[in-house]
Amino acid sequence: MWNKQTAAWICVLALLSACSSESEPEQESGALARVYDKVLYLDDLPADLVNKAKGKDSIPLLKAHVKNWVLQQVSMQKAKENLNSDIPEIEKKVQDYRNSLMVYEYQRALFEQLLDTTVDMSEISTYYENNLKNFELKRNIVRLRYVKLPLELENTSRAKSWFLSDDPADRLKLQEYCAQFAENTYMDEESWLSFEDLLKEIPLSNYNQEHFLRTNKFVELKDNDFVYWLYIHAFRIKNSVSPLELEAERIRSILINKRKLKLLEEVEGSLLKEAEAKNEIEWFIE
Repeated sequence: MWNKQTAAWICVLALLSACSSESEPEQESGALARVYDKVLYLDDLPADLVNKAKGKDSIPLLKAHVKNWVLQQVSMQKAKENLNSDIPEIEKKVQDYRNSLMVYEYQRALFEQLLDTTVDMSEISTYYENNLKNFELKRNIVRLRYVKLPLELENTSRAKSWFLSDDPADRLKLQEYCAQFAENTYMDEESWLSFEDLLKEIPLSNYNQEHFLRTNKFVELKDNDFVYWLYIHAFRIKNSVSPLELEAERIRSILINKRKLKLLEEVEGSLLKEAEAKNEIEWFIE
């Protein structure tokens, strides 16, 4: 009796049979291909292949799957013939991989069930403060606001005053102005940005980055087409300590990984004790 997966391919097989020559020998029911002593049946088709196939589109999909299976079987046979002396070593590697995969899947299920992945900010801050030497910046970073306007715009003085202001009402006016006229803007002053990324947007080159950051707060730059306004809210210099905001996710991953290792150690210890209590383990070395 065919299962549901097989039934889904009956029509496909019928279409394929209709396309085949009547002179071909009658094939075994449900068989798709044979290589040496191996036969591929409809029941062997993976469920995801059935789900992907629809109507006439099933035919090329099915043919491709059968061809891949045939090539795999032919290649396997040739490999056995040419690697006969190495087969025990290959089998050992396969077994080792199988064992590792089973342990990995067991551990993954274990972590999903038992691992607490909630890390509050106080834990992150504590780890950060205790390990500052591990968080050295590799690049200069800034927190800033930035506007790029067409040089041809007139009467930009009021917009500049809004740009320099910290008043929420002025910020709103600036946003409305930029939405209409600006070529580009960056207003997220709470997030750190690589200074190298900023340099891709502004006409500033052959300049000492550290000196520029230390000696400028508001900067206006121009090229042939645009005017650029920068207001540097904060900065950190390369080789100084990286800010917590940039490292929080990394620290969170570190702390969770530490919990994983601790949980794994506890579970492995429990497994050993349980097996020893049942006399399932016998040590032959001291």
